Amino acid sequence: MYIWQGGAVWQGGQGTASAGALNARSDPLNSDPAISGNGTANIERVVMHQAHGDLAANGDCAVNAAGCEQFYKTELDRKPKIEQRYNVANEMSLTFMNDMSNKTFTDKTAIDPANNNNTLTLLGPDAPIAATPGPVGGDGDFDIHTDSQTSRITAGAHTWSAGAGPGQSRGTWTYYADGPAAAPTVGMNPDALVN
Repeated sequence: MYIWQGGAVWQGGQGTASAGALNARSDPLNSDPAISGNGTANIERVVMHQAHGDLAANGDCAVNAAGCEQFYKTELDRKPKIEQRYNVANEMSLTFMNDMSNKTFTDKTAIDPANNNNTLTLLGPDAPIAATPGPVGGDGDFDIHTDSQTSRITAGAHTWSAGAGPGQSRGTWTYYADGPAAAPTVGMNPDALVN
C-alpha cells in the first residue's frame, strides 16, 4: 500500500492524507475514525494491492485457486478491482469479480457487464444434472449474466469528491444505484462517521 503524503506534520513524521487526530500515531487502530483516520482518506492518493490465497504470476488470483481474495487499486485516480475465487476439486468452482479499474472517481455509471463475473459451477459425480442448464433446469450452476431472473448491477456507480481535511481527506462518497441520471441513493458512507 502506498499513500501520498499529506500536508499535516505531527511528532514522529509527516501525516498522510486522512483526517485522523494528531495523536493517531499512538492509537492507529482506534475504532473512532476521528482519531485513527480510518475511512477518511483521500482515495485518490492511495494505490494498493491486498491479496491472500493462491496468486498467479501476474499477481491476480489464480484461475483455479483453492481460495483467493484480492483488492487491487493500481492508479491514484481509478477505482479498484475486487475478486474472490474458491475451488474445491470435483465439487465446486466459485468466481466473483468486479473490475472497475477503467473508471475514474468522477464516473458514476455502473460497471460494464464484461467486467463483472459472478458464477458458481457444481462439479463431480454428486452434482445435480438437468437437461436444461441454469436454475430452471435445476442443475444448481449459476451465471449472473444468463441465470439471474432480475439483474441490476450497480458496482462502480459511485463518485468521490475531495474534502477539506488534510490532503483533501474527508471527501464525499455519492452512490447512484438507480443509474447516473437518477438522484443519488443512500449507501454506506465511512466519511459520514467523522464529525
